[in-house]
Amino acid sequence: MGHRGRWVLGVAWLAALAGSAPAADQVVRVGALVTRGVERCVAEWTPLVEYLSASVEGYTFRLVPVGYSSLRETLAGKKVDYLIGNPLAHVEAELIRGARPLATIRRAGPDGRARSMFGSVVFCRSDRGDIAKLEDLRGKRLAAVDALSFGGWIAAWRELQERGVDPTKGLASLVFLGTHDAVVFAVREGRADAGVVRTDALEWLAQEGTIRLGDFRALSPVTGGNGSCLRSTPWYPEWAFDQVEERSDGLSERVAVALLRMGGDHPAARAAQTSGWAIAENYRPARECMQALRIGPYKDYGRATLKEVLSRYWPELGLASALTVSLGVFAVVVARLNRRLEAAMERQRAELAERQKAEEQVAAYQLELRALASELSLAEERERRRIATELHDRISQTLNVASMKLAAAPEAGAGRERLEEVRGLVDEAIDDAQRLTFELSSPVLYQLGLEAALEWLADQARRKGNLDVTFSDDGQPKPLPEDVRVVVYQSVRELLNNVVKHAGARRATVEAGREGALVRVAVADDGKGFEAGADAPRRGGKGGFGLFSIRERMRQLGGTVRIVSRPGRGTTVVLTAPAAEGIQGASGHGGANSAGG
Repeated sequence: MGHRGRWVLGVAWLAALAGSAPAADQVVRVGALVTRGVERCVAEWTPLVEYLSASVEGYTFRLVPVGYSSLRETLAGKKVDYLIGNPLAHVEAELIRGARPLATIRRAGPDGRARSMFGSVVFCRSDRGDIAKLEDLRGKRLAAVDALSFGGWIAAWRELQERGVDPTKGLASLVFLGTHDAVVFAVREGRADAGVVRTDALEWLAQEGTIRLGDFRALSPVTGGNGSCLRSTPWYPEWAFDQVEERSDGLSERVAVALLRMGGDHPAARAAQTSGWAIAENYRPARECMQALRIGPYKDYGRATLKEVLSRYWPELGLASALTVSLGVFAVVVARLNRRLEAAMERQRAELAERQKAEEQVAAYQLELRALASELSLAEERERRRIATELHDRISQTLNVASMKLAAAPEAGAGRERLEEVRGLVDEAIDDAQRLTFELSSPVLYQLGLEAALEWLADQARRKGNLDVTFSDDGQPKPLPEDVRVVVYQSVRELLNNVVKHAGARRATVEAGREGALVRVAVADDGKGFEAGADAPRRGGKGGFGLFSIRERMRQLGGTVRIVSRPGRGTTVVLTAPAAEGIQGASGHGGANSAGG
């Protein structure tokens, strides 16, 4: 093989090796805001990016320290994919690149509680009787941490502004000392009348034994909320981990999950002096604070001359003018259509109200009809009872007297045979009167009570219908109002008539019992049954209650009717009614007007 052939094979071999080698991880740039020097920034955040590289497969994360002075250039030049920064940096990234927070830092306070919110405390020495609230700082010396420190100055600056204290004119002096500790020491030593630090700073120094917390007092203190530290401002969200570069590969979701999984005891959390990360907070309060102070991207917020507006937005303004004219025409058309629509809707509302009124009237009529039906049934029963009483107390008694007189007549004589014939007719009339009395209104119901009346009905069905009918009672008292007893009795009578006439049954049972506050009566048969449901047939509807009528009557009196039936499986009808404990004799003997024989 010649030199050229060996060279070609070597190139092919190298290409094969390159094709088979694993693909390099994609580099992701994570910017971190520098607040206390680049070295400190690298030491704090390098463990975090290493943690992300180990947690998110296929990506290598690189730390990019970003100073606040170069933040806008870094964002505009798309030099970072993600950004770790305080609320100021987040708002800058949000306006310049449309950034969104994936998570918010949690920091542990001296009380051991991890918080994702912080604020500022404006404080003085506790022996300063001339300073009690923020307004008292006029003409005083004020020390703060840094002009770009949100907790160490900006949050307090907004509270001063809202109380009419202008830091540039109203204070004797304003100095920035670089650290929270330096501000506290300046106030303690009298080099400043008051100071501004972030929440928890005083409590941390007191826990370390560097100061006594009782030597200081918060101005215009805010109480309640997330923790018990001294505070003079509302709560604002902590530092954010922002997505700066819009991605479609799902990386941001994986980063957010990794951040939320990192506990407070992780080396990366300890290096950054945090307690891990929480679900992203709402950064609107920080944005509103910057707008109110006109700082950062809001330096010229709300300020613009007419010339600037016209020169910058003349195409938009021209389009807006054309749209305004079009919208004016459109508004006139819409207004006319709205008037027509309102008129149509008003007519529809009137029709709806009329229909609702008619439905309410129908419902009221139905209630009245139900009440009337109930009253008619009770009136019918009262009339039956009255007629039965008349039959028993008058006609039957008269016939009994006539029978006794005929029996006492002399036996001798030619008319004796005729008298015996007449006496037989009288006795037959007495039997007919007694039977009619029971059929009109059973005296057993009023004399012996519901249980005895139900047992009598079972006996009558057994004798008349060639049917094996059994009755059972649990022996418990069953006090019911008279109208309910009557309806239950009539219902059972109608149900037994149905069984005899329509069910084709050989056996039937009537069970009476007490279930708590309910009286329960069940009529069951082994007949042909039917499909029980909302549209169950009204068996016995000719001249009787029918199942529908029974249900309506029981519901009118506060009771229920449950029907269990299947073709070929027989039928069970269960009547329940609330017991009336205060009623005496409701289940026992009837009153003086009972029809008896």
